Amino acid sequence: MATVGDVLSSALRLAGVLAAEESMSADQSANGIETLNELLAMWGTTRMTRTGNQQLTHTLTDETVTFGTGGDVATRIQGATSVIVRSGGLDYTLREISIDDYATIPLKSTGGTPEAYCLDNGYPLNTMRIYPVPSSGMQLRADAVVAMAEYSNVADTVNLPPETRKALREALAIHFCAEYGIEPSPALVAMSRQSQSAMRRAYRVPAARFDPALPNVGRFDVRTNQGAY
Repeated sequence: MATVGDVLSSALRLAGVLAAEESMSADQSANGIETLNELLAMWGTTRMTRTGNQQLTHTLTDETVTFGTGGDVATRIQGATSVIVRSGGLDYTLREISIDDYATIPLKSTGGTPEAYCLDNGYPLNTMRIYPVPSSGMQLRADAVVAMAEYSNVADTVNLPPETRKALREALAIHFCAEYGIEPSPALVAMSRQSQSAMRRAYRVPAARFDPALPNVGRFDVRTNQGAY
């Protein structure tokens, strides 16, 4: 299994920063680890891969759930591909709405069967808000996109699938080209684009499909529980 040092050294060679037999300096190692962690965190926010997905559960007491160290759920999340509320043996799938849409709901304390949620980007805790307000005791189940584990040492094992490691190495190489003032080769740019496109195709969440003959299928107003005309 490749280590952080293996990935960084390979990326620096692809960028033309290191010669074939040259080793990284201490400064290059430290800077490379920081860059690698930042890149993985960015991929997580764009939900580019599902490598960082986790199934998280929480027993609800009100309409808010906080994620992160010290929150209702100890893991901070960057999004969710599926959110379900379970009650009485029945699962209710929630649709995601924006924070702006949630803000326009006139009476956020309305109780009932949950239908929608929004998630802010707070740090170190972020908050999910559910509408209508669920009954205490309902269970939240989220297929959550979480930040990939940060690396701290060149000896750390990079526990990622081979195709993700390849895309990571090439993306790092392009970053290093910019950092060291080197023009990336057309071959490197093409490889990186191809690898990242393959990752998006492999890990994308299928889009919902609706019968166009159904009335008001295009939009839905969470405040009125009706389709928009």
